[in-house]
Amino acid sequence: SPAEAHEKVAPLSLCRWQRGAVLCTVRPPDSRGHGASGSGVRARVLCGQHSRAAGRPRLHRLLRASRRRLWGQGEPSLPALPRPLLPAPPLGNICNHFFTRDFLQVVSSEFEPLLKPHVAVKKVPYVDEEGNPVKPIKPNGIKMEKFVFDVFQFAKSFVALEVSREEEFSPLKNAASAARDNPDTTRRALLMQHYRWALQAGAHFLDACGARLPELPSLPGSREPPAICEISPLVSYSGEVRAHWPTWAFWGTGCVIRGGCWGRKSEL
Repeated sequence: SPAEAHEKVAPLSLCRWQRGAVLCTVRPPDSRGHGASGSGVRARVLCGQHSRAAGRPRLHRLLRASRRRLWGQGEPSLPALPRPLLPAPPLGNICNHFFTRDFLQVVSSEFEPLLKPHVAVKKVPYVDEEGNPVKPIKPNGIKMEKFVFDVFQFAKSFVALEVSREEEFSPLKNAASAARDNPDTTRRALLMQHYRWALQAGAHFLDACGARLPELPSLPGSREPPAICEISPLVSYSGEVRAHWPTWAFWGTGCVIRGGCWGRKSEL
């Protein structure tokens, strides 16, 4: 059948990414090459050392042992493993995974009973004997969980691809009152990414007096980009925008790119 013929050329696969991952690229092009390589699992990771230096919360850490697995935030401290079995520096998993269908079929048919639940102690709201709702201030319940990355240990071939934080990881997990991973930080990361794409396409930006703004493609997470620029996902998958004229100049009040054209934000 056509489906069988297609599967022989390009084995069916599944991409899974974290919800709220604002900078996540859905099925990046390198995933197709990865599938053709025959590796059952691929995970996009960050350098754990960089994560700590930037003051970020501790990520799940990937252990390069005889069997790959993740050591989670809620679990005990890392086991005492020989130094060669630990990546240097540790790698942080950002929950952007690629699995081949064949690998998942093997896991479901052979290894599912070996997946051990993780214990998570939680604050569980309840109703007391008088019918009053209660929100506990201390953990009072246990939640049993299984994670999608628990299957890493069963992969015969595993690829960890280190990626750039500023290009691929800015999760939206918290309310605006939180110090990080909130609507403001994710918005800033997305605008900064679009600003870099515009620079790479040959654009430059001017201030209110017409002076050219300095090009700053990389800034600390707390700083706003020099110019506000938004690129519609309808015209660019991963920064593929090009100017129609040799030089594009925009005032720093903001611009929007849509339909292959550059325009003032106030006009849209």
